[in-house]
Amino acid sequence: MKQFFLKIWLKLWPWLKNKYVLTIAVFAIWMLFFDQNNMVDRIKMSSEIRQLEEDREYYREQIRKDSTRLNELTTDQENLEKYAREQFLMKKPDEDIRLPMQWSGEENAGLSGSRPWRSPDANYPQVNVALQENDSDSLLSHYRELIQLRKAHAALRTGQTILLETGNSGVYAILRSEGDEHLLVLANLTGSAIEDYALTLNDEVFPDGAIIPKTLFGDKQGVQATISNKRFKDYKPLGELPPYQAFVFQLK
Repeated sequence: MKQFFLKIWLKLWPWLKNKYVLTIAVFAIWMLFFDQNNMVDRIKMSSEIRQLEEDREYYREQIRKDSTRLNELTTDQENLEKYAREQFLMKKPDEDIRLPMQWSGEENAGLSGSRPWRSPDANYPQVNVALQENDSDSLLSHYRELIQLRKAHAALRTGQTILLETGNSGVYAILRSEGDEHLLVLANLTGSAIEDYALTLNDEVFPDGAIIPKTLFGDKQGVQATISNKRFKDYKPLGELPPYQAFVFQLK
């Protein structure tokens, strides 16, 4: 092996002793590795330039896409809303009125075996249709009773509405009339029991005499009213109105 390299060296040595060859070799080495514009640096710079040009084209394309998207968002309200929902999970002020119906305490509130468009309210295991179905004191039963009452009495659907004076801002009272049927709707809108109130009807509706209220909704029986000049004044169907309670009386 030594002899092999020795032979090569002996063949090269005459050339290496040549000053011109030596000068060219030194110049080549200097230009390749040590000069300010050496080939190694130029190759690296060329590679960086190609990468920068590719980056420039990429960002130009992104700018074009963003400009198109921005124009769509500023000119189309539907697109703007869709973008806000998808990118920032934004919602409308009244968004929660469209939560899934809470049918039961099962997964997804019993609505579906698949994930719904919105998660149900966190209280669905305690507040749902299945639990209220047979509970006479539940909100569901309350509304069912009101719906049946409205179906049974035309005065609550299409009757004339007369607002009554109550003498108390916490008490709401109206008279609904359709033909010969007259219904008194009375409600305490506050969280406290109210005794200080009195109803006054200024319109001529009833024949003079006494009318006895029949309870259609609520758990109390009202007292009779005295009609004078086809009106009543300072009438208290109930001595005390329980907090947040409503009553419907049929006046005959």
